[in-house]
Amino acid sequence: MKTEKILLAGATGYLGQYILAALLREEYPTRIVVRNKSKLSPALLTHPLLEVVEAEVTQPDTLQGVCKGVHKVISSVGITRQKDGLTYEQVDFQANKNLLDEALREGVRKFIYVSVFKGEAMRHIAIGAAKEHFVNTLKASGLDYCIIRPSGFYSDMAFFLKMAKEDTICLFSKGQYAMNPIHGEDLAEVCVAQLERYEREVNVGGAEVFTQTEMARLAFEILHKPANIIYFPDWVRRLFLKMGKYLLPKSIYGAIEFFLTIMAMDAVAPMQVGKHRLKAFFESLISSADRYYLKRLKQSGEFEYSIGANAEEIKHIEEELGILLPEVYVNFLSECGSCNYGDVYINGIYKEKDSISYPIVELTKQLREDLHLSEDFIVLHYEVDEFLTLYKVSNRVRLKDAEVFEAEVYCNDKGEFEIDKPTPIFDSFEEYFEDFLDLAEED
Repeated sequence: MKTEKILLAGATGYLGQYILAALLREEYPTRIVVRNKSKLSPALLTHPLLEVVEAEVTQPDTLQGVCKGVHKVISSVGITRQKDGLTYEQVDFQANKNLLDEALREGVRKFIYVSVFKGEAMRHIAIGAAKEHFVNTLKASGLDYCIIRPSGFYSDMAFFLKMAKEDTICLFSKGQYAMNPIHGEDLAEVCVAQLERYEREVNVGGAEVFTQTEMARLAFEILHKPANIIYFPDWVRRLFLKMGKYLLPKSIYGAIEFFLTIMAMDAVAPMQVGKHRLKAFFESLISSADRYYLKRLKQSGEFEYSIGANAEEIKHIEEELGILLPEVYVNFLSECGSCNYGDVYINGIYKEKDSISYPIVELTKQLREDLHLSEDFIVLHYEVDEFLTLYKVSNRVRLKDAEVFEAEVYCNDKGEFEIDKPTPIFDSFEEYFEDFLDLAEED
């Protein structure tokens, strides 16, 4: 066990949780400052190396004695969105200043503060001004210090995945600005390592460098969607900045101002570290709901299914049929490709290790020609010369989901096969899929 006692402020935040785990893993006796200890897990509350103090860092009278017996302080206190009526100056500057005052009063040896990469270049915006205000105060305090300047958190990159789920990612200029975001766990190790090191400033990022366009394409790739990126000229970004300053409340504008500022600058930190990779992080954010189809098929154990389709293969289907597939069906294709139970199947793409076929394309094209099938449908299932199961599609917009229809195939007076008027049988593909799964349960 280490002999130095550490005070950690911001322990319940994204980064703070990882710093706390790293401190305990390295066996540092640790005191944390939290507003409400009931939010901590029982395992933490009973950890032999951990002491929990309830206090409010924005209220200095609650912090009295918090640094007593402490050798070094780590603070990741800060906010991205101004909330609870608190401003950046009150939290990013004053709350940290309150901690610094206590540290000086109790003779703490070192203060480690997590700021932001290129903070000096962001003094003109509210969050940058507050952070750099504290940086300057810490430097002038006479206390040994270290300023950690991360390029950006993985958690902040999640907005790329969120936009990709909505089918469109909007960027400014040409999306050429680059950065190397870092995972909280990797950054936490850097912070804890500085307890035993002597750098005054550490400009750090992750091991991978991406342009904004590359991160956008990665998000679409993870979701198995064709990349759809819209680029706005930079004057649009500047206009948003100017208009927002006068039209939006400060509590809302601050986060937008920060976002629009960093979207127009390179942020590649020179220290590039970490075991985490952005692709794996994006994959970890895909919930069980996003993998709904594959999960349900595996649970049943009665169905056969293919290897999921990638974005290029889905794009091929759409180009061949001249349509945009509904988002729900794209998810099905990306997870399962296609599936069947005996002779009953849901059409899609069929992949093996060394081969690929597109039955959804082949059958839909065939029935468009042979039975004059409307281009508003794709064929999910065809019981030869008896009936079709059809899925509504559009060639103009990507629907979230759509109705599933059934149409009888009959022989007319001329001995030719025709399709009767399609009749809706399910309100959505999801309902149809659940009914399909019931086949195994009935057997």
